[in-house]
Amino acid sequence: MDYTRAANTIRLYIPLARTQMDTNWLRVTVVYCAPGVEDISDVRVPLGSTVREAIEAAQVRARRCELHEAADTGIWGRRCSLDQQLADGDRVEIYRP
Repeated sequence: MDYTRAANTIRLYIPLARTQMDTNWLRVTVVYCAPGVEDISDVRVPLGSTVREAIEAAQVRARRCELHEAADTGIWGRRCSLDQQLADGDRVEIYRP
């Protein structure tokens, strides 16, 4: 694993073996931003996963105690519910209250 940090930005890179790259997984980015904080996680989730499952996989709430279950979410700047299914390459955004 390779951790890089710059100006309160945490991004976790997990190299994938070629055998792990198949069509049963989605690559998703989960983002939470606040003044002075940028939390960006690249995760892989099973095909058919929801926004809620991507946020859980990224473990954002474990790092950001100010977040709660009722936080608004979106995909690429468009609000959506936590039950919205994801597509490969989606950017899940967690909005501040």
